[in-house]
Amino acid sequence: MSYRATLPLLLLLARCASAPTEEAPTTTADVADVADTAADGEDTSAVEDTIEADLSPDADTATGDTSIAADTQQDTQQDTQQDTQQDTQQDAAPPEERADLDRDGDHIGDAHDLDPDDPSIGLQDDQPANTNRLIVAAAPTGTPYLAGDFNGWTQTPMTVGPLGLFEATVMPLPGSSSLQYKFTAGDWSREESAFRGPANNRRLSASSRASAAIIRAWGSDPLPASTAIGNLRLLSAFAAPELGRTATVRLLLPPGYDATDRHYPVLYMQDGQNLFDNATAAFGVEWQADEAAWVGQLEGAHSGLIIVGIDNSANRSCDYTPFAGAIGCEAGTPLGEAYADFLANTLKPAIDRQFRTLADRRNTFVGGSSRGGLAALVTALRHQETFSAVMGLSATTLSAITGGDFAAYAASHPRRAPIRFSLDYGDAEVVYGNNATLLIGAMNSAVSGLTAAGFDSAAITTAIIPGAVHNEAAWAARLPGRLAWLLDPTAP
Repeated sequence: MSYRATLPLLLLLARCASAPTEEAPTTTADVADVADTAADGEDTSAVEDTIEADLSPDADTATGDTSIAADTQQDTQQDTQQDTQQDTQQDAAPPEERADLDRDGDHIGDAHDLDPDDPSIGLQDDQPANTNRLIVAAAPTGTPYLAGDFNGWTQTPMTVGPLGLFEATVMPLPGSSSLQYKFTAGDWSREESAFRGPANNRRLSASSRASAAIIRAWGSDPLPASTAIGNLRLLSAFAAPELGRTATVRLLLPPGYDATDRHYPVLYMQDGQNLFDNATAAFGVEWQADEAAWVGQLEGAHSGLIIVGIDNSANRSCDYTPFAGAIGCEAGTPLGEAYADFLANTLKPAIDRQFRTLADRRNTFVGGSSRGGLAALVTALRHQETFSAVMGLSATTLSAITGGDFAAYAASHPRRAPIRFSLDYGDAEVVYGNNATLLIGAMNSAVSGLTAAGFDSAAITTAIIPGAVHNEAAWAARLPGRLAWLLDPTAP
């Protein structure tokens, strides 16, 4: 089924009458840099889970039973078998055969098809000209009210749109280059709160077509301990036979997942407890992967995706490294390849069974940071039939840390399918006493190994981030751009 947004239009009949005075800029809480020693993101232990869900990792899609009368059993069985076979073939049709959302000319409904007619994406063909679509991606309980210079600062209740989110369409004042607005709980004494008091007026360029907002609290209400937003699910005690243990798996479903019938690409990431919530992050700072994914989709930066995060175990150093003698795994067994097999052979099929994924390799990605980035590289090289892109933020490939020569490892895995790579490092990173010069040199060597394996150098993107250190806050800052890179409609 398909939906088209029907949004309330707040007509402009007044000009800033009784507009509240804008408060002084609020200083948000600074995120402290994590020390680049043992607490550098390299060796983090899984922490207690706080997200609730009742999903079974091994559950298959339910199917209905067919009753067959005894006197027509043979004929009915034949008919049923033929019908079932035909239905199954239709249902199991690979994404290549779905062309309903195709926009890039390849007859594939996939991540490269940014469809403006889909209300789960901020850009829409049917949105009235010169208007802005304001969507509340997350807010405390209750109806948000919207007031701004476009409606004389009159608090107007927002309405629920086709995605189950509060939204409104507004029009800037004639001749204005921007919008100014605030959210309230229906009372000026309960304005949107920032980290240290009432938020300043929000501003939005009049040329913007869509904007997504995250409201943390109202008035003097305390900020919630959890910073997670969106449609999060938890698969606890997920069987990982390749590793001889169970794993905790967290999923972020896209906005509109429960309101539409879309299928989505999937990004698999390491250190899942650090992705979505300060309350579960090992160092109290999350990647803000939920904010990046939801806001990016709602504002039209990309077409949306499912993010699957696998919590690390206490054996993280061994799990993410294919080489013996890695720091933190000196006496242990390196399980990097077993971990890759778990992602490709056990976890991915289960996710594809339970959720509406685009299961083909073109829409399946893997990513991570630090040694989790190394795990992502190993996974893609080992399972080129499954993954088409790798997102490695500060991916650790320095042999002094990993215990092995990654460039040689890459070269030993000849290209069997095209893969895109995004690798980066901050020029202020230090990992286990190894400075940025060494880390960046190892990244460049990794690129040489990938090209030696036959991967197209034009498909390998590298970046040096000025001033960036080795921690979750730094990775969170560049994640929105990396997600847009993954879902780039022009990518091969």
